[in-house]
Amino acid sequence: MKKVLIFLAALPFFFNTALAERKSGDETKLSTTETVGAMKHTRRFRNFLSAARIAGLDDIVTIDHPITIFAPNDAAFAKLPPETVEYLLANPLELRKLLLYHIGYGRHDKSDLRQKKEVKTFHGRVILVDQDSEEFILNSSTLRLGTLKKHDRNIIVHEINEVLMPSEELPANNFQTVEYVDLSRYLGTWYQQGAYDAFFNLRCQGTKAEYTLKHHRIRVKNSCQLVNGKEKVDKAYAKVVDEISNAKLKVSFVPLLGYFGVGGGDYQIIHLDEEYTEAIVADRNRNTLFILTREREIEESKYEELVQIAVDQGFRPEYIKRTPVYEVVEPTVEPTEPNGHTDGDSHSDNHDGNDHHNDHNGDNHHDDHDGDLVIKDPVETDVIF
Repeated sequence: MKKVLIFLAALPFFFNTALAERKSGDETKLSTTETVGAMKHTRRFRNFLSAARIAGLDDIVTIDHPITIFAPNDAAFAKLPPETVEYLLANPLELRKLLLYHIGYGRHDKSDLRQKKEVKTFHGRVILVDQDSEEFILNSSTLRLGTLKKHDRNIIVHEINEVLMPSEELPANNFQTVEYVDLSRYLGTWYQQGAYDAFFNLRCQGTKAEYTLKHHRIRVKNSCQLVNGKEKVDKAYAKVVDEISNAKLKVSFVPLLGYFGVGGGDYQIIHLDEEYTEAIVADRNRNTLFILTREREIEESKYEELVQIAVDQGFRPEYIKRTPVYEVVEPTVEPTEPNGHTDGDSHSDNHDGNDHHNDHNGDNHHDDHDGDLVIKDPVETDVIF
């Protein structure tokens, strides 16, 4: 026990000693931002700050882009096996990789994290995020996040009591889209077989998407069947943002303004077979996922195969929900009742009835202005990674 206490007390000294050995010429100074000043003031992040200086992370903590730091406190570093600490001190590059895994793209407070399934890190692998009551589960560790109150506008620090270890088994930050999509072949009807839950599909049962081309525009029409038997229809405008592959699009369901791309959501095709009979669509942040096929019903083995393709792209199987089959409702035909009119009366009545029927049909045959998917003048949105 005495040896353990001596080791814990000497841990910051080891980091500082290694730093001194690395110094030559100009010193690499850690940023004097308000955030780092607050971390120093707490005296709970001495190991993290020392390790950050050794790893040369000054360029990370002073960048203008918003970032989230999951900062292990001194107690967290004290849990590391002595041989792990020695290895990291002897290999500053590995130490840098470890610390980069604790720095995420974007500034995420606790309310943001409750809505996310993952955080992309500067390491290149994501941190998986779940919530258990008031605590958070980062990867497989249940942690209570303590957020520093004093910090810079673009930086937020969450104190954690464990060091997170990156793994090749964790999803990479980004997934690959398909190389090329022939939009003319992509047109038609697609039936949803599975998806991530989202606010817009929570009440949906069977769901289908229809894409049509008219006047050099692709029109989008999504239909979902509700539990009460009614059908909800949403129409959208969108445009291709990557004309080389046609695999990245922006789709907007905003009425009127959607035509100009306002409120466009990310739509990336990450799987498409050669026959254009199955597709997987998602957004780059892995917040949405849709498994689509041309067939209304598919075998369970085919569905599991498509789920595995999504999992291989970093999507989490526990969040992929099976979508009920889209039911085709046959129109009901009213039976014709016999009448006792004479031929002349019948002819007159039928003539009047036909006129009324034709007028009724005429009222219903109107031009269906669905959302148009604009495929010219692509504008790629800014991505910080």
